[in-house]
Amino acid sequence: MPIISNILPRYTQLNTIIAEVSHRQSIEFAQQQFVVDFYTQFNTIQAFEAMLIDLTMQTELECFPYN
Repeated sequence: MPIISNILPRYTQLNTIIAEVSHRQSIEFAQQQFVVDFYTQFNTIQAFEAMLIDLTMQTELECFPYN
């Protein structure tokens, strides 16, 4: 199960690549490799949903440890 601290930097990089590609109207090979690798790892929304649910549960436990 991926954890949020591992995925956020990669997700930020993905957003940067998307912005650059949109501006340039072309994609470099290394950028394309990154996008494909990212998609391959998280090709279903369930992976993101599971990660977000896990993060929410951890945050709630940290905020309300005695519930």
